[in-house]
Amino acid sequence: MVEGPSRLSALAIAIVVAGIALVVSIAFIAGGDVATVLYVAPIVLLGTVVVSVALKTRGGAVRPAECWNCGGLVSPNAPSCKHCGASFG
Repeated sequence: MVEGPSRLSALAIAIVVAGIALVVSIAFIAGGDVATVLYVAPIVLLGTVVVSVALKTRGGAVRPAECWNCGGLVSPNAPSCKHCGASFG
């Protein structure tokens, strides 16, 4: 069973995929003109962003790093620790 952030990520992906499928099916039923495409495109783009953020969160790519010297949480891209000044380079 999936737990914690992974469970939330899986739920977000499922909701976005279901929403996109619903919007596309409604667009086809309505006739699918230019206005429909203008409404569907931003929804699909937003869904893509949500899914990519959920996948990054699942993979741990968004987590903070831990300083080797003091154990403080810092940005993974930081050149030094903001708590103790230890260099990461």
